[in-house]
Amino acid sequence: MKILRYSAVILGLSFLNLQAQRPAERLIQATIPAPSLADSAFDTPTEQPLIICLPPSYHSSEARYPVVYFLPGFTTDVTEMIDGTFQKLNIGTALDELIAAGKIKEMIFVVANGRNFLGGSFYVNSPVTGNWEDFIVKDVVQYVDRNFRTQAKAESRGISGSSMGGFGAVNLGMRHPDVFGAVYSLSPGLFDEEGLTNQGMFVPDDKIAQYLAKQEELYALPESEAKEAFKTFISDLYGAVSLSKYFWAFSYAYGAAFSPNLEKGVPYIDYPFSRSGDGVELNRQALQNYINGFGGQAEKVRANKGNLLKLKGLIIDIGARDPYKWIVQGSRHFARLLQEAGIPHELVEHDGGHEDRLRERVENHLLTFFSEKLVSD
Repeated sequence: MKILRYSAVILGLSFLNLQAQRPAERLIQATIPAPSLADSAFDTPTEQPLIICLPPSYHSSEARYPVVYFLPGFTTDVTEMIDGTFQKLNIGTALDELIAAGKIKEMIFVVANGRNFLGGSFYVNSPVTGNWEDFIVKDVVQYVDRNFRTQAKAESRGISGSSMGGFGAVNLGMRHPDVFGAVYSLSPGLFDEEGLTNQGMFVPDDKIAQYLAKQEELYALPESEAKEAFKTFISDLYGAVSLSKYFWAFSYAYGAAFSPNLEKGVPYIDYPFSRSGDGVELNRQALQNYINGFGGQAEKVRANKGNLLKLKGLIIDIGARDPYKWIVQGSRHFARLLQEAGIPHELVEHDGGHEDRLRERVENHLLTFFSEKLVSD
């Protein structure tokens, strides 16, 4: 969850089709079909970018390899795992160096997209922005298995990610142990019981007033005009490079992911507050939707205990100095729930912040974890 050069990144990207790659290419930038994203209210593109890093021996052997899937954070583009954005990280180079040094086994590393015009999908299914959970679990995994020599089984697939992607890794890992056998989550978006309050989405009260004013403005327009006006509004929020406007945009993305409602007007969100005379009325069910997005962890652990016990490994990796304190609190809360439920896991805390140690955590911890946990040929 960091401010990025949102518009500049979009304008600067050019993704190559897999067919255009040279036969010996090992760092592949592909555009793949995404049928799971069809029929969304905002017409999410049904082709999405994907990065595939193949191991050194790939083109000189017939071996099949385990696969690590990585889910980027909010507003983060897939290319930022190879262009040096994160402490000069290039995941392809890192893999080659670690494999050559004998520190990790050979594996395929895949970076999947989770970004949309709102900034992020949270990797969940939503009629507003598309079925992003299905996109990862079905479209991406099936594409990789069909086009590359993979060990196509759960015990040879790992799911990982940072921030929004850290949440996605935990959520998809606990829901789909038949697809992913191990989870490594970096700085995940997780709430404890007070997480939504501490995150500050509705604090101070003028945030609610701003949202309701914009909602009324959009409701007054014909639907097609409202859609375009809303997209322009979101683009302008990111273009302003303002922390307050960034988090305003984040709140729309969060609502579209976790409290969607197509019966409402644009932006199709069940917002927890509405006008009531001179005051504001609370919709408790909508508020619960927002709480259950990153939160509701006790119920999620209870409901998915059997799935969590199937995982070969689960690590939550956080920076004790993360400026988003609710992430630290939420991750510790989640770890306590796992411990109480008797679910094997590890909570790892380092002295860094939110993503300022991402390269070091990926190279020295995440990759070695999957090298040990995933079944190889």
